[in-house]
Amino acid sequence: MISTIRRITIVFLLLSSLDLSSQSKARQEVLIFAGAALKDYAQALTLAYEKDQPRIKLLWNFGPSGTLAKQLEQAPVAALFLSAHPQWTNYLVSKGLSQASDVRPIFINRLVIAERVGASSAPMKTLSRSVANQLEGIFPGKIALGDPAFVPAGLYAYQVIENLGWKGKLEQRLILCADVRSAMQTLISGEADSAFVYQSDLLGRAGLYAAYDFEDGLHEPILFTALPIRASGKTEEAKALLEFAFGEKGRSIAKDYGLEMAPEPQTKKGL
Repeated sequence: MISTIRRITIVFLLLSSLDLSSQSKARQEVLIFAGAALKDYAQALTLAYEKDQPRIKLLWNFGPSGTLAKQLEQAPVAALFLSAHPQWTNYLVSKGLSQASDVRPIFINRLVIAERVGASSAPMKTLSRSVANQLEGIFPGKIALGDPAFVPAGLYAYQVIENLGWKGKLEQRLILCADVRSAMQTLISGEADSAFVYQSDLLGRAGLYAAYDFEDGLHEPILFTALPIRASGKTEEAKALLEFAFGEKGRSIAKDYGLEMAPEPQTKKGL
């Protein structure tokens, strides 16, 4: 009887040690909420980061930056938030999920008007205020853009429309989309004749080209920002990922996907 109990005890201990060993090797999941424009970049970053940090598994949730911020306000489950406009990282700071000092500029991008490639495709032109009276020649049909209430690319686009005095003339021809990638898809499908997207969105997209960009001042400078979410309890994991993104490998990936790294914030010395 004692021998049987001993054998059971030994087997139990062995199984327990195996279970503990498997737990020690389990990959730690780190959730990131990111604007839809970063989807392709995120896939490449994940492959590189998980190779560098095999104990980490990155999980992503993509969508309009404004919608993601509202979701995080209700349930701060993500370690890191990547927004296509500082408005939404600042919003979460105002709600107490992190501090203002946690916000970090990460990417600079460029707003363009995309069209389908055709016989009349021409090199990209820069629109200025001088073309305000040439609306029909530039936008003869329907225009897709992200809903400016939640989609930063749509907000930047709306600033252009307002600054050129086109708001009243274009409102009936605007197709508001869930995010910038949906706006691009609306163009691809033929439902729209042009779309406001980021230049990085067009990288590797056969059949589309950037027809126009904009002179300085027609919209805010496009700045993507990152915010580790303190309320998630995983700020160290978020900061480690950001350090990798700003490192040599991370910068190379960003460049491959048409993203320009924002200047790193200067730290005060001697304090």
